[in-house]
Amino acid sequence: MPSIICGLAHTLPLSERRGVDRWEAADIVGVSPRFFDRLVREGTMPRPIALHGRKIWNRNQIEKAFDALTCTNESHPSTNSWDEVTVVSIPIRGRFKALLDDMPRDRLNFIVGERGLPLIPESFTNGFREWVKEAGLPLGLSPHGLRKADCRRLAEAGCSANEILAISGHRNLKEVATYTQAADGQRLAQSAMATVSSFSPADERRTEV
Repeated sequence: MPSIICGLAHTLPLSERRGVDRWEAADIVGVSPRFFDRLVREGTMPRPIALHGRKIWNRNQIEKAFDALTCTNESHPSTNSWDEVTVVSIPIRGRFKALLDDMPRDRLNFIVGERGLPLIPESFTNGFREWVKEAGLPLGLSPHGLRKADCRRLAEAGCSANEILAISGHRNLKEVATYTQAADGQRLAQSAMATVSSFSPADERRTEV
């Protein structure tokens, strides 16, 4: 069955076409179109050819450029900490579970782009910024702030550092100590002021200033 891409019908599936457009080229590499543009500007990916005003990429050239990039990375392993993935298992309950129960079961990802494809980190971050604007929230918020907010809520609910670590995916207890210390400080301050407020006038007269 022909697929419709950008209003044009293709009789061949993507895997069999020599020429691809910008969106398809980005899909082949596994990045967003905007990030693919950056790779082209840097010279990491090939430049397109112009055909009657349209930009078309040679699929073979893209694959060769990607293979060369893969070989380079294998020779020089990345030291990026994001390459080390921490797997967490988080129970889903309450309203979020009810929302997921109503989602279609035809795909593994429930947050997808305009073309129904899973979002890569760059695309999700860009989309998140747009959702922040639409919701009327303060600008500058990022997806990473969601984890911070969750850690703070867990700490304020009385969860231990180990419990927070199991949810957040942080690598050590020191990284979550900030949240537990802040929450402990609030609870201790509340307890201290509650104790002081229970003083009788006589107790207060005996307090040295």
